[in-house]
Amino acid sequence: MLSLRLAAVLFSLALAFVLAAPAQEEITIAEVAPNLTSLEKRETFPVSPAEIDSFRPYAIYAAVPQCKPTTLLAWNCTKCLSNPQFTPVTVGGDGDVVQVWFVGYDPTLDSVIVSFQGTDISKLLPLLTDADLFLTPLNPQLFPGISPGIWTHNGFSHAQSLSAAPVLSAVQTTMSRFNTSRVAVVGASLGAAIAMISGVHLKINLPSTTTFKIVTYGGPRVGNKAFADYVDSHFPDVVFRIVNKRDFVPIYPPRFLGYEHAEGELHIRDDLSWVSCPGHENADPNCLLSYASNIFGWNLNDHGGPYGGIPMGC
Repeated sequence: MLSLRLAAVLFSLALAFVLAAPAQEEITIAEVAPNLTSLEKRETFPVSPAEIDSFRPYAIYAAVPQCKPTTLLAWNCTKCLSNPQFTPVTVGGDGDVVQVWFVGYDPTLDSVIVSFQGTDISKLLPLLTDADLFLTPLNPQLFPGISPGIWTHNGFSHAQSLSAAPVLSAVQTTMSRFNTSRVAVVGASLGAAIAMISGVHLKINLPSTTTFKIVTYGGPRVGNKAFADYVDSHFPDVVFRIVNKRDFVPIYPPRFLGYEHAEGELHIRDDLSWVSCPGHENADPNCLLSYASNIFGWNLNDHGGPYGGIPMGC
């Protein structure tokens, strides 16, 4: 049975979704950048089985930060053994004040891996609905040169800032140690939001020759349209926001507060097939926004996956 607190949060989510609906209908193509149309039924296309399978190692990396830091550093958890080629370099965070994170190297992908801990739904939703819900500019000390009009969720950006310096240092160390210029940033749930902001932070602070990939699972909206546009322009075709069935976390915080997703939605449908949904907020019937349009169909269990057969969690 849902706790009274969680039930209240779910009610607030439902209310916010209803309040957001009229604003969604009023948005026109003229209000968005070319080819970044919002709430337009842009053509979707299926994701091949081979591509779905290619995300499997990233799903493992996104799932395991829920394990104990000592287990991650030893890389001996059950799911860890599914990626036996991985070499952990640094593990940080305490899972309380600072989300657990780890950095290491995958020789098969020839990439540094950066992963951030997600959280269970009962802890994520209060964070989404408290005072930190509001958008604020990114810290210019962490994001030098970034436009002051690029805003993100205050709670998410604060969570990212707590580990920003050690994560950057660990990535630089790992890139040098393994002589690679590739960096993949992953996360699930709250970790997905942190991963999105961290990707921007790392790109600004690493050499321009660094190539990136950002893969998130069940991630909420992170910032305003300017942030979404920034992600689109600086990470073209390398952001993958994987969302599952009727998970309602990715449709929150509500758009009427100024939030908007970046490109990259890959939606897992009821038949477990995947569909690529171009645009920031694609209203095609095969995409999440339509799947989650009925609040009575929301499913708490969808948030944890499975994603290509991989459930989130240790």
